[in-house]
Amino acid sequence: MSDQCGGIVSAVYGARIMKDLGLLSDKYTVLVTGTVQEEDCDGLCWQYIINEDKVRPDFVVSTEPTDGGIYRGQRGRMEIRVDVKGVSCHGSAPERGDNAIYKMADILQDVRSLNENDAAEDKEVKGLVKMLDEKYNKEWKEANFLGRGTVTVSEIFFTSPSRCAVADSCSVSLDRRMTAGETWESCLEEIRALPSVQKYGDDVTVSMYEYSRPSYKGLTYPIECYFPTWVIPEDHKVTKALEEAYQNLYGTERIGAAPQRR
Repeated sequence: MSDQCGGIVSAVYGARIMKDLGLLSDKYTVLVTGTVQEEDCDGLCWQYIINEDKVRPDFVVSTEPTDGGIYRGQRGRMEIRVDVKGVSCHGSAPERGDNAIYKMADILQDVRSLNENDAAEDKEVKGLVKMLDEKYNKEWKEANFLGRGTVTVSEIFFTSPSRCAVADSCSVSLDRRMTAGETWESCLEEIRALPSVQKYGDDVTVSMYEYSRPSYKGLTYPIECYFPTWVIPEDHKVTKALEEAYQNLYGTERIGAAPQRR
């Protein structure tokens, strides 16, 4: 498991080599940044650097491992929360209450269908694979390059007066990976449009998480938990420069295994 340990060292050495070769000047500047909270909130530190320090890079090279490949894009990610209200009562007479966990069970089946179904016309819940089709997505070519979006349940919570009472609330966290053509608005509306969510109406709330934890220095920089999809065109000058550098070093064959989706 290398994560970015080797990458950041390589970036520092690379910048020093560029300096020694006289490649840096008032026209060309290289910044090497080591940022924190990446596992908790991807891109938070970069938002701070761009918004507060007013740094505007022409391009960025991430030190995230790629197993020897050039990655010119990545699926986006967002964290969705679904809250369901119920009415508690004594467990000996559950018909007097309204069990929030049962409602959530219906919703979870629809979420699973959203991830696993195909996009056939007979499907009440069309699967996320539909975004690879020109019929549903004007950015379908980029979506096929990045791979389809996914959604899965990552956490579940509930409240109940006791173990012998009906649950009066239930909540889940959804990890949503987005392909090209998907936005945070479209992903939230997609969950709100699920048949079970529509069925339970005002008892269901669909929202996006906000990250607002302090850094190791105590600074809190609130941000919505939405990290957009990005794609650099194949014919972009940065892509072409990376290809040329790679081929000069290693040849035309990729070293390493096939890429894995994130």
